[in-house]
Formats: sequence, C-alpha cells, structure tokens
Amino acid sequence: MKTWMLTFESIYTRKVGGLAEVPPRLAEAMKSMGEDVEIYTPSHGFKKENTTGKEVFKTWINGSEYSIWEYNAPVKHYIVSGGVLEEPIVYSRNLLFKSLVFARIVREYFNHVAGRGETPDIVHGHDWHSYPALLAVNAESTRMGIPVGIVYQIHLLSRTLIDLEALAKGIGVSGDDYLRGGLGVKPLKEYYERSGGWVERLAALTSDKVLTVSKGYTRDVVRIVGLDNATKVDYVFNATTWTWDDVVKVVSKIAGGRDLFSHGTRKLVRGKLLRDTWRLIEVENPDPHMNDVIRGFLEKYDVSVNEPFKQDGPLILLTGRSTKQKGIDILLKSMDKLVSEIPRARVVLAVIPVSGTEELLREIIEYVALFPDNLRVLPGYVDYEHYLTLYYSASVFLAPSRYEPFGLVVLEAMASGTPVVASNTGGFRDLILDVRRYGLNGTGMLFTPLDREGMIEALTLMLDIVENEDESSARLRRRCVEYSSSFTWSNSAARLLGIYNALLKPRGSRDENPGG
Repeated sequence: MKTWMLTFESIYTRKVGGLAEVPPRLAEAMKSMGEDVEIYTPSHGFKKENTTGKEVFKTWINGSEYSIWEYNAPVKHYIVSGGVLEEPIVYSRNLLFKSLVFARIVREYFNHVAGRGETPDIVHGHDWHSYPALLAVNAESTRMGIPVGIVYQIHLLSRTLIDLEALAKGIGVSGDDYLRGGLGVKPLKEYYERSGGWVERLAALTSDKVLTVSKGYTRDVVRIVGLDNATKVDYVFNATTWTWDDVVKVVSKIAGGRDLFSHGTRKLVRGKLLRDTWRLIEVENPDPHMNDVIRGFLEKYDVSVNEPFKQDGPLILLTGRSTKQKGIDILLKSMDKLVSEIPRARVVLAVIPVSGTEELLREIIEYVALFPDNLRVLPGYVDYEHYLTLYYSASVFLAPSRYEPFGLVVLEAMASGTPVVASNTGGFRDLILDVRRYGLNGTGMLFTPLDREGMIEALTLMLDIVENEDESSARLRRRCVEYSSSFTWSNSAARLLGIYNALLKPRGSRDENPGG
C-alpha cells in the first residue's frame, strides 16, 4: 500500500503546534511495519540545501516557479517550494492562498506520477489547509478512473467558509468537474451547494473517511460535519514519543540515585529549578515579530523571564500556544481566588506566542507583574532539559481549554508522572481518569469548561494528594506513567492501517497484500 500524507507542519521541517508531530510519527510507525509512506508539505522557507534528495517536479503558476524536492528525513518528505510557499510564517494572512497553491501543485504532481503508474492508494490530508489538495486529487483521480482512498483528518475544527469560485480557480479545476463522495460521482458545485461552503462539511462529503484524534472529539466533529456523514467519522489517537526513561535521564542529573516517584525527590528537584537554575532556562521564539511584541511588554511591565521564584511551593504548570482556546485567560482571571485558596502556589505558563494573540500575551505579562510571588511566564520554546524538568517538577499540570481535540501536553505530563487537572472536553475525556471516580487508579481530575470555581476546587483536591508525603502521591504518579505508556505511535499506526485496509477492500486495492 502506498500512502501520501499531506500536512502544513512537520517536526522535520516546520513546527508550530501538535500537528507537526502527528503525520511524521504515524508515517514512521507505518514505515516500520513495511508500509510505503510519503509526506508532502510546503517549504515555509525550509532551505533547499537542507534536502539530500533531488528535484522531482517543477511547474509555474502565475509566472512563479514551484518545485518539489525530496528530503530524506526518517520518513521521506517531499518539500513543495517556491513563491508564496516560501513565506516563513506558517499560518499567515496568506494561509488560504498558500493552501490553494499547494493543492494545485499536488494535483499537477499526481497527474505527473499517474503517467508512470505510480499513484498512491491512499491520500491522507491533515486539517483544513490540506483539504484543497485532497479535493484536487479526488477530482484528478475521478477524471482518470484511478481508485484512490481519500482520508481527511481533523486535528482542530476550524469552521472555515470558502468561496466556490476561489476554490475551483485556485486548485485548477471547475465547478463542473466531477468528484467521488457521499452523493456519488457528482460535480464539485453540487457538493459545494450541499456543504453550504463550509470546508469541514465539504471535506466530509467528498472523503471516504473523516478521522479525528480522540474518541471524545468525534462527537464535536459529527456536530459540524452533520449526522448524514456520521458513519464516516472515526478516530486514531495521537501519542507521544516521551517516555519515563527520557525523564529519568534528565532529572537524575539533579536527583542522583533517589527514588524519582517520591514526593521528597520531586520537591528537591522543584526547589532547585524554581529558585536556583531558573535563570539558566533558555527560551527561543523564531517569529521576529512576536519576539518584538514580547520584548515590548516585558519592558513595559518591568518583568524578567529569568527572575526565579523567591520561595518554593506547589507548582502548577500550563503549556501550549497562546490562544484563547487553551483557557489561559480563565486561569488569569482566577489568580486572586487561587492565591487566596493556595497561597504558596507557584504557577508557570510556558506558552508559545502566536500572531494575533498579542492582547492575551500583554495580559499574561501584566499578571506576572501583579503576582510576582506566584506567577512566571516562559514565552517561547523552552530548551529540552529544562522543559522535561518543568514537567517532572510540576505538582499538577493544568489544562483549562475551552475545547481540545486530543491534548498532547496532557499525555506528556502523565508520561512525566504528573497528574492533570483539565476541562471535561474532547480528548481530555479519554486521557484523564478522574480520581474522584477511580481513586489512585486515576490520572487527574476533570472540571466543567469555563468553571473557575470547579477548576480551583479540582486543583486544591489534587494538590492535597500529590503534596502528601505518604505513598498515595507516588502511587498516583506511577499510575500516570503507566496509563500514558499505552498511547504509542505503533498502536495508533496499527489502527490507522486497519482503517485504510477497510477502505481499499470494497474497491479493490492495487496492493496484493493489503495487510502490509
């Protein structure tokens, strides 16, 4: 079976968020099972000299030259480069245009390889930016009579509207071109009218399968794509490459031979981090504009990123992009109450600044100035060893997201032996076993989204357990590590291959051994 994966992010080229992990990790696991997988991704300024392969395709669009280059990462990448695709900001104001250009090049390349009889069995697009390319492959394969399984995966619902004329013109087709989908072989314009122009609904109508990243998020997806597409919706869990062994290698440099599950060891490592080595933490922000924004706010409020805490205390950690979705503002608005209930709380926000969230970043830094004894911000990518140490040192990981498809950071926390307090939404429902129901076989606590009182109550209850010097703290932390270890890329890839094979059987795959 030959699979193309389409994505706007990859850890081997450009990473913004969790999306960058998924296609290459799945592809690597599938490759280890003997599958033929290729990843297609825009350059976003990724330099040609980084590639070790050859140019495999060249075309021109509106006078600009575009090409596709091989890049031999652990799983083979094809870098689609040139013109607007060289823009280094992945999710810029030109995102739709970039998506359409990417789609047109993929369509032309599909045509090119079809002439050699080398088309894929499956084309799997990740998130809406890759959907126009999926649509283009659908149109080409339908026109040529080539059976290709079309799989669309939602990592985060976008609720994006798109204009039919812009879509068709951008990818180089017409509204009268035929597509395969839930309505049968019908013109694009008929599918578009049925979708109302909503990208995710159009994708569901014109794809063989709609995947998402957790069982809990499937209900949110069905609400958007419609009950008429519900039977197409399935899930493949995300996973993490983090292991307890990774944590041990880093933290043992501080803890020596001590028991890393014991409360005393955690407290020792935490104290050293918060008071002694905090100044050594390196924070990198590759976006020059956001760098300037952050620097301006830090100067305005006289805040230093590397100012250590004066005293140790229970550590509450929150990480992720600086978006409203992550619920950072909910925590900020709760700081008065939180400090009143837990005066010694130490809260660390390790957030990745995202363009368009300048006001939230200003508010974060203002709150750091207002709560100098309790709150710190690390605005950017934290160096690996300190990042792992932060996760290990945390008493509780907090995830107050308004909605969350999966929650990779939660899985990373549990892999570090840190229990989680999170909103009861999306993938969190699959990852977190509430200790109020499961006791010490749980992995954290859930609260109603946006419920600040419920969040503080859950934090207080969780800290009562993990800050306890008896065996209950160590037992809970061991359970977190144990539970997180079941979420592996190998398990996820095996599930995905099962879905692929089920798609190919009815139409007859060209692969004589669909089981791989």
